[in-house]
Formats: sequence, structure tokens, C-alpha cells
Amino acid sequence: MGVKRFQHTLRELHTLRHDRLELQYLNAMNYRHAKPTIADTLRNVNQHAPFPPFDDKKSYAGFVPAAAYLRWVHTTILDGLRPLMSKQMMTPDGQIFKSDHSFKIIKKLAKVTEASEFCALYSFCKEYKEIHMQRPAPTKSLTHLQTSFQGMARPYRLCGHKLPEVFIH
Repeated sequence: MGVKRFQHTLRELHTLRHDRLELQYLNAMNYRHAKPTIADTLRNVNQHAPFPPFDDKKSYAGFVPAAAYLRWVHTTILDGLRPLMSKQMMTPDGQIFKSDHSFKIIKKLAKVTEASEFCALYSFCKEYKEIHMQRPAPTKSLTHLQTSFQGMARPYRLCGHKLPEVFIH
């Protein structure tokens, strides 16, 4: 829902609340007219003040903030939450990892004088097929990926998570 639409929804909810309050007021006045109290009888009160309109700034003041203000509030809240959301996105998860070498895409990338510099693209995916790490590989051997694996284990230890249990190659 956009900011302008949110403003219209707020106005609609405020108008609905005003209408409910007016109905409640009119029901109370109808009841007081049908069953007056002793004070009403002594004062001879037959007329009651009308319920104020929605836009009356002196009484009800059905105020709805402008769309620009709502946008500013939304942006300010998100700016405050952004570091927390980024941290949540970066926290490592996954207990089952699968690795794979791809030879097709690397043929289109990293060519030096018509020859590919790398022979494969190594992909390391989480259990729900989210890519966790991708590295171009000069050989099919995993020895050159050792530093990447060690770097991947560091956030697990920092966050207190246990390391992945299953590794499928």
C-alpha cells in the first residue's frame, strides 16, 4: 500500500470513527429525551448541542496527516530498522549445503586471448537452493576454495551458530 493510499485509508477510518461517535451521541440524546433525569426536568432541557462536523477544528478535529509527512515517518522508521534488517539478512543459516561446478557459463566469461582463464564456476547453495557463495575455479579441485570455506565458517562462529552438518558435492 502506497503512502497516498494509506492516507486515504486513514481518512476513511477517521471518518468512520467520527460517524460512530455521532451515532453514539445521537442515541444517548434520544435516550435522555425519552427518559430525562431530574436535573433535565428542572432545567427544562429539550434541545442539545449538535454533534460537531468532522472537519471542525475547534471540537472533533478529524485530522489526517499529509502523505509527505507519512512518507517521512515511514522512511525514518525504515532508516532506523535498516541495520537490524541487514544484520538479519547476513546472519548465516542452513545446515545442508550442496556444491556444484558449472562449465557452461564460464565459457562466456573471463576470456583472455580467446582462452578461458577459469575452467568452472563453483556454486555453493543452501538447502533451499539459495546461492551462498560463487567462485570462478581454475581447476575442478577444491583446494583453491579452502580460504573461501574458512571465511564462510567465520560468521557461523561469530553468531554462535553450529556449522553445517551435511555437505553434498
